[in-house]
Amino acid sequence: MHKTYNLFISHSWTFNLEACKKKIKFFEKANLKHNFIEAHPLNPEAAGTSEKEYLKHIDQAIKKSDCVLVLAGTHEAQNYWTQKEVELAKSNKKPIIVIEPWLSARTMPMLNEHADIIVKWNGKKISDAIRTFA
Repeated sequence: MHKTYNLFISHSWTFNLEACKKKIKFFEKANLKHNFIEAHPLNPEAAGTSEKEYLKHIDQAIKKSDCVLVLAGTHEAQNYWTQKEVELAKSNKKPIIVIEPWLSARTMPMLNEHADIIVKWNGKKISDAIRTFA
């Protein structure tokens, strides 16, 4: 029987979440059973909550996950929330898997420092990283 992995999807994915979800089809090809746990894609003000409440929500979601998937080389506006998610992942002892798109210009230094592993956008490599670290 295969494990089902609970994967927290970082805010870094919300820049193009639908495209990312479509590309995640490779998990199915790699026979990796998964559930996505997502933070609300809006900032706290747009979601109608305080930043403190919002961080509590993210913390609870990360606690339920087996690992945190962060897409590197994303829009600058998402860096603040990505940093908060990484901090929460570290405090909850959750592995951080950073995924670099093939044409990624750069990876945030904070991600280089805190990632358990950094992989390119390759289904087998991502699936192997999840199986190894989650």
